[in-house]
Amino acid sequence: MLSKMERGDRLFRKEDIVTLTKIFKQSEEDLFTLWLADKILKTINEEDYKKQALKLALKSIK
Repeated sequence: MLSKMERGDRLFRKEDIVTLTKIFKQSEEDLFTLWLADKILKTINEEDYKKQALKLALKSIK
């Protein structure tokens, strides 16, 4: 299953990240940050106004 995730054939779930933090003894904050950034980038990758949308989203959460 992990190999499918690594190839991009299967998406990581939040529960998977928790498990990976324990297996690899990594910071939960670091892995969740990477996971969330990846989800965001995959969602907006093909969009024309992605930079503008990200700037607006960042303003909204400050």
